[in-house]
Amino acid sequence: MDKIRKTFLLAGNNFRKWSINPRIYMILLLLIGYLNMMLSPVRDFCKTVEHPITPWVFPFLMAQPYSLLMILLGFILLLCDAPFIESEQPYIITRSGRILWTGGQIVYIVLTSALYFLTVVFLTIILLSPYTSLEGGWGKVINTFSQGNAARYGVVIPFDYTIVKTLSPAQAMLMEFFVCWLLGIVLGILMFCINLVISRSAGAIIAAGIAILPLFVRKTNWRLHYVSPASWVSLSVLDIGEMTSFPSVSYAISGFLLLTAILTMLAILSMRHRDIDVLKSV
Repeated sequence: MDKIRKTFLLAGNNFRKWSINPRIYMILLLLIGYLNMMLSPVRDFCKTVEHPITPWVFPFLMAQPYSLLMILLGFILLLCDAPFIESEQPYIITRSGRILWTGGQIVYIVLTSALYFLTVVFLTIILLSPYTSLEGGWGKVINTFSQGNAARYGVVIPFDYTIVKTLSPAQAMLMEFFVCWLLGIVLGILMFCINLVISRSAGAIIAAGIAILPLFVRKTNWRLHYVSPASWVSLSVLDIGEMTSFPSVSYAISGFLLLTAILTMLAILSMRHRDIDVLKSV
């Protein structure tokens, strides 16, 4: 129990730096600006028809390839300075031990991923107000959009009818958040490992490549979705209705968990055999 407590204390030490890190505020402003641009046509439609929308837009937003890319790039920017070795860290590593310190950084990545995507969910709800209300099920507006009528109103978010037909709002929101959280963990630990072994910029570049990959996959070969982790967070790609040849939800979750386990072991092994070099905060 003492080791678990220490790993959370080490993670908390990273969070305490957020208040003085201008990059955090820049990412938040960029998120607000982009999400507002994507959601403003939805607000305009609700204003025109004088009917509010239910706040369950997040799963559809993440099914839009360019929105997925922009949101993932924000997350990559947030953790691009992994493995977070700054001026005071060599002393902390010496006191706590390399394995325990690495565990603390992984806990930080896990919590950061959850917090980031919760922030995205929260912003989608806030930016749609005051044109939101709780109706039964998906609500009249989302059902209308899912029938293929969204584009004529300038709405570029794909309100996939399969999602509406197959899942309840609660199921879709929880499933979408869960797979986004897992992807964030994978990308964060991947950047940790690559930045530690190769160079600090290499991790962000490779993670960005993974985020961009769905744009190419959807225009080439659908089978590549099986090896494109970023594609697994789109409920329009996953076989949620068990009627297509796309990756299943269980395949995506299993893939994320396997990648997390492998990357965590690599992070621990890499940290055990690396010199401790102080890195300036990005």
